Amino acid sequence: MLPVLVVAALGAAVLAFATFGTFHRGARRAAAAGLPMPTFRLPVLDAGLLEGDTTFLSSDELKGHVVLLNYWATSCKPCVAEQPLLMELQDDYGDGGLRVVGVLDGGHAASAFDWLQGHHRERFLTVVGNERVARAGHVAGLPETLLVARNGQVIARFEGYSKERDPYLRQRVRELTTKR
Repeated sequence: MLPVLVVAALGAAVLAFATFGTFHRGARRAAAAGLPMPTFRLPVLDAGLLEGDTTFLSSDELKGHVVLLNYWATSCKPCVAEQPLLMELQDDYGDGGLRVVGVLDGGHAASAFDWLQGHHRERFLTVVGNERVARAGHVAGLPETLLVARNGQVIARFEGYSKERDPYLRQRVRELTTKR
């Protein structure tokens, strides 16, 4: 009986990691809704970064926009599954002021850039994250998405990914991008 419980517990732990991944173990889990968007100045994941000509994105540049701040990693299957929706939202609502910003779980920038190009997933901006930005967003797992209103306040936080959530997120983005 005990070996079965140990195997079941180990299986649950592996499933949780595969489903939610990790950003940084030190990140605290807390309700981010109602808090301001994390402030940051992060390198943009593009060819320039790899060639030493780094461009940065600052959270100040996003003021006045509706923002989907999506923490992700290429090794996170739910993160990868969520990206088609994020690309669609950027395409559909970008003219209305939406900015989808992927925050890559630091490290491995070159392989992530190759992955984005190879999978044709460059339709929204990706920056290379760090532990400070993960903590500021109260991120403890991947994927995690913050929906930020034009006033800079986080109004919704989505942990993990479920396709059933897509219509709700689309509706919220539509509402926010049609308000001026």
